[in-house]
Amino acid sequence: IEVTDIYINRKEEFSESESDTLDESDLDDEMADLGPMDKDEPINRTDSHPENGTIIKMNKIFGKYQIINAAKSKPEVAFIGTTKKKAKKIAIPSTISYQGITYQVTEISANALKNCKKLQIVTVGSNIIKIEKNAFKGCKSLKSIAIKSRKIIYVGKNAFNNISKSCRIKVPTSKLAAYRKLFYGK
Repeated sequence: IEVTDIYINRKEEFSESESDTLDESDLDDEMADLGPMDKDEPINRTDSHPENGTIIKMNKIFGKYQIINAAKSKPEVAFIGTTKKKAKKIAIPSTISYQGITYQVTEISANALKNCKKLQIVTVGSNIIKIEKNAFKGCKSLKSIAIKSRKIIYVGKNAFNNISKSCRIKVPTSKLAAYRKLFYGK
């Protein structure tokens, strides 16, 4: 995957040091270390299929998800928050497994990581289509957001408001122009 930077605050100069940047190999290692997601919490298996609105907690990956499409043909969830408010790194995966069903993670909900003041690094999976309003608002320590998705069509108001002025958003090279327009309106 090719990655290109988008700068949140282009008026300031940024000094890059190895401690301030996250290269692509770190992201791959980070994603590989998460382990199987379906073994996170004990699951009471029932014959009933989970319904829209069901909340799923994945403590090993610090994530909370809500089922937004329970249809067996295309099951989807939204990332709605973290189970560890003081986490420094969060990876929003492309898919999660729950009760034997693999769900695509297609949205980052409104206020999902709002005011996570310790958060420094976020990796966004390849199935994300929407980033809702205030998703990362107030994450003052956020240094790097790596977006692997080539499918984003919507970024809500103030999604990246009040984050660190030196934060870098890394996106696939093929989506640089489209995402710059989507994130900055230019």
